[in-house]
Amino acid sequence: MRRVGARRKRGLQAILLGILAAVLPAADLWAEIRVERSAGLGFQISSLPEAKISASLRYLFPLLRDSGPLAGSPLTAENNLSATLRGEISPLSLNGAFEAVFTPIAFFQLAGGFKIGSGWNITLGDSKIYGLGLNLPKITRRGDALSRPMGERTSEIKGYPLDGMVGKAYLGGAFQFDLAALYPGDWHHLVFRTYHEFHYQGYTKATHGESWVFEAGSEENRNGFNYYGNYFLGYRMPLALNTVGILAEADRYLYNSPHGGYWGDGMDRWTFSLLFSFTVTKDLETSLLIQTRTMRNYRDGDRNNSSRYYYQYRELDTDDPVRLDFYRIAAIFTYKLR
Repeated sequence: MRRVGARRKRGLQAILLGILAAVLPAADLWAEIRVERSAGLGFQISSLPEAKISASLRYLFPLLRDSGPLAGSPLTAENNLSATLRGEISPLSLNGAFEAVFTPIAFFQLAGGFKIGSGWNITLGDSKIYGLGLNLPKITRRGDALSRPMGERTSEIKGYPLDGMVGKAYLGGAFQFDLAALYPGDWHHLVFRTYHEFHYQGYTKATHGESWVFEAGSEENRNGFNYYGNYFLGYRMPLALNTVGILAEADRYLYNSPHGGYWGDGMDRWTFSLLFSFTVTKDLETSLLIQTRTMRNYRDGDRNNSSRYYYQYRELDTDDPVRLDFYRIAAIFTYKLR
């Protein structure tokens, strides 16, 4: 059995090397590659009724460290290409993902990958939590898309367990800086990182223009392109509390709906987090996030966005379009497998 397992690991490693060699075709570059393999388990919970367990397998390929004008420089000492396979399961969904991250120089990374999964809906007390389904109006609007329809304006989620697949493919880049690179020292790690990506997401059961929900998230998803970006400023310390920082994240739909301004479709949706990261043991780390987020205000007087009105029937309050609300407290546990 051990020999079979070893052959499988070598086979997976050979497949990954073949893919990477095809992407970066340089025979001499891959001839003496030293592959580092690691694995991990993750667990995420929050003050919302949500949880997620994940398992990952990561291959790291050191490269471009000993060639070029910067060979031997701290700027290229950690150059690598990593490939990560990850599986996730939650009470609402099941996902698989692949990500490749190329670090050609210390302050820049290029990332790309894809994720695919499916889900189901559950009942918790008197509430139904939606893991997957179409978000549809109970009535069909006719005529001017901006007219307020007569009668009922509520929405309903229609979906069945594992009713189709949700996929996402993305490409992004990150710029990062650590003050300790200029002034070495254990207490000099003032770090900054910003990441920006464009991704396409789609639900196989949705037709053009139909909205859908996945993993109890936004009910305004549609098949199409989106933008995501974040900014992190933090301080790393040689203590059990190893990192403190502020994280700002922005999401934006790029659907360009003809009347999207009516309900604020093209507005950035911001999430702000205070982050605290702890080293529990050499293999176990945990991060705590305290989060707020921006929410849109509508003219129907429902400031808590608690109604089941179909979102495209709601008119943005242009005089006071957004507010900042408490979102959640989340804890993420990461265990490194040797």
